[in-house]
Parts: sequence; C-alpha cells; structure tokens
Amino acid sequence: PTTGYQWKVISTDRTFGYPTEKFSPGGPGVGSGGTSQFVWKTKNGFLSMVGKHQVTLEYARPFGARTPDTKTFSFTVDVVK
Repeated sequence: PTTGYQWKVISTDRTFGYPTEKFSPGGPGVGSGGTSQFVWKTKNGFLSMVGKHQVTLEYARPFGARTPDTKTFSFTVDVVK
C-alpha cells in the first residue's frame, strides 16, 4: 500500500469465503514495500469446505481506472477430507 498499489481478493466462491488481510511494512518510508498475508477461517470446520476453490487476487490501485500495471494472480485450493 505504500506505493499506492495493494493486493485484493476479487473473486472466490461463496463456500470458501473472503479472508482477513494483514499488511507488514518492509521498511520505513514511502514506497518501501511489504508483505500482505491473507488468512481464511471457517466457522463450520473444514469439512464444510471440502472441494476445489478458485481464488483470484488483483494487484492495483484501489482508486481510479484499471491501468496496464494492474496484475492478477489466480490459484486453486483443494480441501480434502
């Protein structure tokens, strides 16, 4: 976020839900970067989430139009019994 860009979950399925995010700065000053950590939790236990879940993240500025610098990252989580 120090550069004006941030990772955001833009797509996931309803049973997998949306995570909470924790940002840890990489150093002092504007533009120093850092690490975003996304954590998923469940109230009904993991058995309610068995199956494959597609998640898409976007790295962009949270305001304004999409730019050529906007990046996406997708992955699949397979929760097994």
